[in-house]
Amino acid sequence: MTKLPDYTRPVTLSSGVTVTVSAWGLADVAAHATDFQAVLDALTASLRDVPPPMPSQDSMALLTRSIQLSLTRPEDAVLVKACDFPDLLEAIWEVNGLGDLAKKALRLRLEADKVRQALLAEHLGSA
Repeated sequence: MTKLPDYTRPVTLSSGVTVTVSAWGLADVAAHATDFQAVLDALTASLRDVPPPMPSQDSMALLTRSIQLSLTRPEDAVLVKACDFPDLLEAIWEVNGLGDLAKKALRLRLEADKVRQALLAEHLGSA
């Protein structure tokens, strides 16, 4: 029997308290589409060899909103400290399958770039 992916992940905070991070549902992604895309862009910027897409003050606000949205118990947000961000972001990355999504998005961009280059070469060759 195929094991289904786990869409929640416990994260132990620096205080020793464990919180649970859950994947964003379709309604969450739709309601926070800009944040979802910004998280994906921010966390994959180095893979795409581009500078981070936003100033640090904007990225902290984005990360805070993303963590709040991902906690299964919103009231747990008061327990989170800045030093907990790396572990929480790793859990958000995993439960939302952002690694697979990033790979597919990058592959599509590369394919589009190849098509664009071929069209440009064809156009320049016929000119």
